[in-house]
Amino acid sequence: MCSISLHVLSICSAHNITAFFVFGDSLVEVGNNYYIDTLAAPGFPNGEELGFKDYTPPFLAPNTTGDVILKGVNYASSGAGILQATGSLFGERICMDKQVDYFGKTRQDIISRIGAPAAQALLRHSLYFLSIGSNDVLFSGEYNSLHRNSYTDEIVSSFKSQITVKSSRSRITILDFG
Repeated sequence: MCSISLHVLSICSAHNITAFFVFGDSLVEVGNNYYIDTLAAPGFPNGEELGFKDYTPPFLAPNTTGDVILKGVNYASSGAGILQATGSLFGERICMDKQVDYFGKTRQDIISRIGAPAAQALLRHSLYFLSIGSNDVLFSGEYNSLHRNSYTDEIVSSFKSQITVKSSRSRITILDFG
C-alpha cells in the first residue's frame, strides 16, 4: 500500500515559530472547501468557529488578507491529493500543486507587505505542516489500473517536487495518517 512515512524534518519549540503554514487534505482542512464547488466538506471547524482569536485561517476565506497572513495560512482541502486527478469524484478540490501555487501567492503578498528581508526571516522561521497522500490511494481509480510500484513512484516523485519548493532551510513536518 502506498504511504508516505512519518518524517519530522525539524522539530522546534513554539516560541521560535513566526508563522504556521498548513498543506494537506481533510485531516487538516479548516474551511477552504466552503469556497469551492465540492461534495468534500471540511473535516474540522476553523479557529474562528471555535472562538479562537489566533488561528491559521483558510486561504480562500475573504478575511485571509493583510496582517492576518503574517501568522500563517491553511491551504488544505478535503478530497485533495498529491496528484492533480485525486479526489475528482468530489468535484473541486485544491490539489497539492495548487496549494503550493497559493503559498507562492501568499509569499509574494508577505514580501509586498513587509519587504523582502523581513519576509525571508518570517518564512525561514515558520513551520510548514504537510498531511496529504491518503486520498491518492483511497480515491484514485488509477491505483487499481496501474502497476502499484509505478503508481507509488509517480506519487513520490510528484511529492518530492512539490515540497522542494518549500523546503529551502525551513522547518517542515510531514505527517502520514494512512
